[in-house]
Amino acid sequence: MLLFVDTMRSSDFGTLLLISLPLGFLSALLAVLFHYAIVVGVEYFSVFSQLVAHDTSSTWWLAVVLTPALGGLLVGVLLTITRAPEVAGEGVPAVHKACSHNGHIRTRVLFLKPLASVITLSSGGSAGREGPIIQIGAALGSVVGQRFKLKSDEIKTLLIAGACGAMAATFGTPLAALFFAFEVLRRDTRFTAFLILISTIVVSSLSAVYVFGFKGLQFGATEVTGLSLLEYSLIILLGICGGVCAVGFGTTLSYVGKIFDKLPIPTMFLPALGGLLVGVLTLGVPTLPEHASYPLMNDIVSGTTLPVLMALLIIVAKIVATALTIESGGSGGIFAPLLLIGVLVGSAFGSTLETIFGIESMMFTLFPLLGMAALLSGAAHAPLTAIVMVLEMSDQTGLLLPLALSAYTAFAVTKVCKSRSLYHHKPRREQSV
Repeated sequence: MLLFVDTMRSSDFGTLLLISLPLGFLSALLAVLFHYAIVVGVEYFSVFSQLVAHDTSSTWWLAVVLTPALGGLLVGVLLTITRAPEVAGEGVPAVHKACSHNGHIRTRVLFLKPLASVITLSSGGSAGREGPIIQIGAALGSVVGQRFKLKSDEIKTLLIAGACGAMAATFGTPLAALFFAFEVLRRDTRFTAFLILISTIVVSSLSAVYVFGFKGLQFGATEVTGLSLLEYSLIILLGICGGVCAVGFGTTLSYVGKIFDKLPIPTMFLPALGGLLVGVLTLGVPTLPEHASYPLMNDIVSGTTLPVLMALLIIVAKIVATALTIESGGSGGIFAPLLLIGVLVGSAFGSTLETIFGIESMMFTLFPLLGMAALLSGAAHAPLTAIVMVLEMSDQTGLLLPLALSAYTAFAVTKVCKSRSLYHHKPRREQSV
């Protein structure tokens, strides 16, 4: 109680609290603007696709291949001209680096990151929007702290608050954003920082819903209770599959990064090459672009069943396409790809049990959500964030134990395999652009 009273009396706390309120609102505003900018960007690039195809069915494939290549070229030119290597890649590693140092992020990131990410994602790049919006929110918090000439620790507090506020608004998951701050960004247990973080997240979440009418990402699911010992055993097995898949994702990122690092091609043109290759993959798997992933996820969570081989094909293609997009220098996150891969792993796992082994259970309808938690937990090394995020997106509190079992099993697998968190993986293009 005395700690709370002393904190409330602190002039530093009062300043940070006053800043956190508009910071929460602005982080929500940026998240909403970023979302709609991608929608508009998709429309503009679709115009380019129509021009390439000349409205004929014989050249449609050319538009599919060249559109992400054009997006990659624009991003490559942008990064080369502005000399902002931290804008390339996933985004969260750059935020983590800033948290580990003085908390300073250059002002240009606040403008260049959304531009580069919108181009990458709307042109057909295989990545997500969570990494960029976290970096954008972090840049907002850092720039505000620098403008007020705050201390390094206070700037870091606002940086993390801005990042998590933007994340909470984007996905409608305030509690998961809070856990993300402590599991991924920085384990800061200071009471002041905790209160500022909560203040920003609450304002951001409320602003997104009640001011901008934006509810984030939500999945419908049927609640299942009274699970048997066999079903819990299957959940553990699903967690193992998710952990193995997360390790494979990380390995693919590193391998593709090494290949791009050795190519005798100017850095400016590497994102275009990555986009071109993603376009080729999209010819066979149309759901690879970010804007096409969410409808597929919703369909599967709602009960649509894919053939096992098709689900496995999309999983492999998504992992490769995401590695090509990020490691070539494109700007995008890994969250959306992990969501899609996790949903597909859960769907394929349930279909395999039912088709090959003849095992049937109502629990299979929830395997996509459990697979989602497993992939997020294993890839990010953030099991609590994964559990709470899926709970918030599905609004099914009865899934707590199954989600925890799946998430922590996957986390254990990645630890045994000594696989690093993908949020601490720094793409080579991000280092050398």
